[in-house]
Amino acid sequence: MKYLPRPVMPRSPFIIVLPVIASTPSSTSCDHCVVSRKKTRTSFATSSRVRGEARTSHRQTRGCRPPPPSPGRPSSTRTIVSTRPRRPARLVAFRCAAAGHEEGPDWSFEEHEVVRWCRLVSAAGGPCGPEDLRLVRHDPVNGHHVVHPGAASTALRWPQQRWRAGVPALVDDGHAVVITGNGTELDLCAGVIAGLPRTRNLAGRLSVSALADLISGAALVLAGDTGPAHLATAFGSPSVLLFGPTSPARWGPVIDLDRHVVLWHAGTGIGDPHADELDPALDRIDVSEVVAAAFELLARPEPQRAVAG
Repeated sequence: MKYLPRPVMPRSPFIIVLPVIASTPSSTSCDHCVVSRKKTRTSFATSSRVRGEARTSHRQTRGCRPPPPSPGRPSSTRTIVSTRPRRPARLVAFRCAAAGHEEGPDWSFEEHEVVRWCRLVSAAGGPCGPEDLRLVRHDPVNGHHVVHPGAASTALRWPQQRWRAGVPALVDDGHAVVITGNGTELDLCAGVIAGLPRTRNLAGRLSVSALADLISGAALVLAGDTGPAHLATAFGSPSVLLFGPTSPARWGPVIDLDRHVVLWHAGTGIGDPHADELDPALDRIDVSEVVAAAFELLARPEPQRAVAG
């Protein structure tokens, strides 16, 4: 099986504004308010697709004040202002007085990320919703299972030894497992599948488009709260997702909810997704939960997925 880079998304005029949006910091300051934009745990109602405890965490409101100086640190205000000499006649962004941008909708902290950005696009004249973020697959579903143990920070990374304890259950049941990661996660990925049959290590070997193709054809994806998890949602690939410091109410699947199982123990309080130690909520997820959720999904009928014509 060869995984070749290929485009997975059509070109869109909205992509032009995404670098400005994506480069905003964990907090946004304006002369009306200071809004934290870090991933934090918020309330999430218990449902059949979410395992663990539900807890409501109230956001701390910070008083209005002028934007503080931030030398050496990028901010949304500085980013937006820096685009002015080069930007087109219209800037699609949320309202921010400190940036001199008085148009656009207000930022809402409590919204799911998908809903928030769809609202921005709709306000700009392009009606859209979560269903419009669905991606079509190029390759047929080939029965492989994708395991992505890595994440950007230790807080979001389920321990290697637990992945190592869980993956053999899939292998022993006759499933082929492909493990993925970036170039800094070679040892992590190798340690998870060392000595196991029917496994393949593609860590550090896939482009973004090749990774997307791989996930689009997967029978099952197991990952934390990271990019491959969101690709599984977009492609409709069944997934078991492990959440820790962040709430699935803001970052979890919003479409095809019957295809995804989110494991989240929210009772440990608000977490920091950028911390350099394992988040307590993620630490509370044990191997048996992940394995049980995986086999539960595998027992369900294969979902119909959009296929490129």
